[in-house]
Amino acid sequence: MQLSVREDTEKRRDAAARTFAEALYRFRLAAGLSRLQLADRVLCSENYIYRLESRDPRHRRVPTPWLVRSLSEALELNDSQAEVLLRARDRLDRDVIRGSARSSPSALTANASELGNRH
Repeated sequence: MQLSVREDTEKRRDAAARTFAEALYRFRLAAGLSRLQLADRVLCSENYIYRLESRDPRHRRVPTPWLVRSLSEALELNDSQAEVLLRARDRLDRDVIRGSARSSPSALTANASELGNRH
């Protein structure tokens, strides 16, 4: 059975989100931190940590690379673990954010008009 392009794109987005969310969740639990404790260490809200760990597309957020580095430091991750988290973030950014802009004609129109307004 062959997947349509849309179904394939949706699967990739979900897999990227699941990978980042699950990695962050597992690393946080391994560090023995609550969401609130982690949020305090990286100077964000507990709700934002919840959204980063969420698989629900309505709550999905893509953190900045800076925040991923802060999360890695706060969780005291080794270099390979930090790399796992950063790569998962990059996939999430590529597959969720950029993928949704490509698949949505209104998003493309909004992006084009936004670029025109910068000059």
